[in-house]
Amino acid sequence: MNYTDSLKPFVLISASRAAWSAEANADSTRQLASQLLARDFEIAQVRGSYGGTEEDSFLVLCDPQTEHYRFDMLKQLAKRYGQESILVVDAERSALLRFMDERVSAEPLPGKFQAVDSVTAHKLHGWTRREGQYYAVL
Repeated sequence: MNYTDSLKPFVLISASRAAWSAEANADSTRQLASQLLARDFEIAQVRGSYGGTEEDSFLVLCDPQTEHYRFDMLKQLAKRYGQESILVVDAERSALLRFMDERVSAEPLPGKFQAVDSVTAHKLHGWTRREGQYYAVL
């Protein structure tokens, strides 16, 4: 899966919580992977940071514009695991932070989802790493 391909929108989703133990986060991550695969999502496990907390996450190929039902499934899974938000990246690599609390407006992030070096990534509020390559919205 090449998620830097400009034709494939995706969602970044996690099942981890900063307040949970490493064991509880690992268990919930395994459960989320199983649920995503059972729903026939194409996924890649990634490592990321959001607000300074590192966690295992999943990059899920899904286009909210054309796959409304599947995107709704992802939102329900995020809610089930107590997630505050998911990151939605479109085909042009623009990113939107979609909050699970429907009363909170989605937040478009300035810039594009792109490859960055590790030094730059660790200075940012959020980043994603897969196979040693860092990505962030800049």
